[in-house]
Amino acid sequence: MPDELSAPSVITPTVGVDPRVALATSLHAAPGLYAVLIGSGMSRAAGVPTGWEVVQDLARKVALAEGVDLSVLEQAPEEWFAARFERELRYDELLAQLARTDPERQSVLRSYFDPPSAAGPPIQLTAGHRALAALCSAGRVRVVLTTNFDRLIERAIADAGVAVQVLATAEDLEGMSPLQHAPATVVKLHGDYMSKMRNAPDELATYPIELRRVLDRVLDEYGLMVLGWSADYDTALRNAIAACPTRRYPTYWMSYAGALTEAAEGLIRNRSATVIETRGADEFLVDLVERITRLEHRAVRRGRPTLLRQHHYSPRTYRPNGSSEAPLLLLRAAVTLGPAALDECGQIGPAERERMLRVLTGSDLTGLLVGLSVMPTVSPAVNLAAAPAPASTAMIWVHTPDGRQSDVSAEYGLGAHPAKSVAALLSVHLPGAATGDVVLILDTSVSSTSSVRIGQAASLWRDALVLLTSLVPEALGGVLPPDAEPISIELHAISQKTDERGQAVDLTDPLDLTILGQRSGAIGGAIGVAMRINRGLSKHESAEVVSDAIASMALAHGYLDPRIGINAVRGELGLPAKTLA
Repeated sequence: MPDELSAPSVITPTVGVDPRVALATSLHAAPGLYAVLIGSGMSRAAGVPTGWEVVQDLARKVALAEGVDLSVLEQAPEEWFAARFERELRYDELLAQLARTDPERQSVLRSYFDPPSAAGPPIQLTAGHRALAALCSAGRVRVVLTTNFDRLIERAIADAGVAVQVLATAEDLEGMSPLQHAPATVVKLHGDYMSKMRNAPDELATYPIELRRVLDRVLDEYGLMVLGWSADYDTALRNAIAACPTRRYPTYWMSYAGALTEAAEGLIRNRSATVIETRGADEFLVDLVERITRLEHRAVRRGRPTLLRQHHYSPRTYRPNGSSEAPLLLLRAAVTLGPAALDECGQIGPAERERMLRVLTGSDLTGLLVGLSVMPTVSPAVNLAAAPAPASTAMIWVHTPDGRQSDVSAEYGLGAHPAKSVAALLSVHLPGAATGDVVLILDTSVSSTSSVRIGQAASLWRDALVLLTSLVPEALGGVLPPDAEPISIELHAISQKTDERGQAVDLTDPLDLTILGQRSGAIGGAIGVAMRINRGLSKHESAEVVSDAIASMALAHGYLDPRIGINAVRGELGLPAKTLA
């Protein structure tokens, strides 16, 4: 039993701190750190029956068709069914007899989970569903586990403008995107009413191996918020949680009106979970979003980025390292960290290089670059000697081979194959003798017959800033002085005047800026902005910085009124519209 297992030590909220405050602070400081486990309590609040309630109702319909007085069944139609047919009431067997084809089965179940308009108003999303979707939209939550058969959670996330990955069948699991690359993933542990539902006791005793692998990874790599789940009937899920050998991050367990089952209490002890009393999913999730919003507003007031007039890393004469020709478009993100005198820095060694490659491979930026790489190519953007063989078109990060690796510098390349229209180059430079800053530069080069929209560029810049201000400094470990922090960022876009055929190319061709409105004149081949910051940036914070940076670049280069376009870009970044001065 879970409560008989010894619980290893885990990070728990500070004693005396309201657990709601501790959870909100964690979600604000480390977006994407927690997965959410949603049980039937959340769907029942929306008027959706549980799987067992559906089976009981189907049994009542069988009894009614046989002329049985339903009043004698009371609340246990399964007992009548077992006595009448001499077998246990099972969802799969009963449904197979009532509806022999997939369309029939889906029609029967739709009446419970998505009733037609003739049967009354459709089941509506609750405030809790909307609040959960807001957490996903802001990148605070990226993985949702649920035992529910309905589609309310994924519907709410999609309504919030997030491309959600739903894993409900073996086919879904086989073709899934890695969790770190998907904006949001909903894992339907017990299936979906339109496919297969796990409901009988033996079906809930074990999970298919593919599903168990995904579940084990989530339990191992994420903190956990448990909401609306009793832990009573779901044996496989209960055992998976109890058997997880690691406790990397805390577990928060939301109880309703102080009620916890014996099974839930056992898991809470096993995981050293923190219990939060709630009045239901709506109350808890809405309150959590409000707390995080207050933290965001406070962080913006205390650490609002400041515009700098001088650029230090503008790529005006840029040609990628190892390249035979410059790309049509270069998007650069540069970050300085300090104070970091050279004598205070360690050496960049093999461990740091391995961590860097792991961080790059798993970053959201890499997922975006791989997606852009299918754009039709004009010419190779980068020609690194360490690229894959010509027959390969793989997008992988590699150490560049031309001597730019040392104990004070490192360089990594992605996507060097000529068939790819997109490549990237990350360089790390520890302070020189005359400077006191660490410099991180990430260049994305694009040579494509298709323009890059400013919204796409904004997403690349956003994820590049998360990488350069938060993930890379963490990967460098003990190399950086303990008090070194990101102190400034620069974003640049530059295009060639001519392509390899000698034809003129304007910046508005490689980078489509038309959404920003009219401008007073030509803007030349380069735009850029520099801003002062004072900490590592979360994905949401990076999106805000990029939004402000694009607005500053637009105004600085003659765009008369970019407000409508900026709000459109904010929408692509998952940000709400705001009134711009």
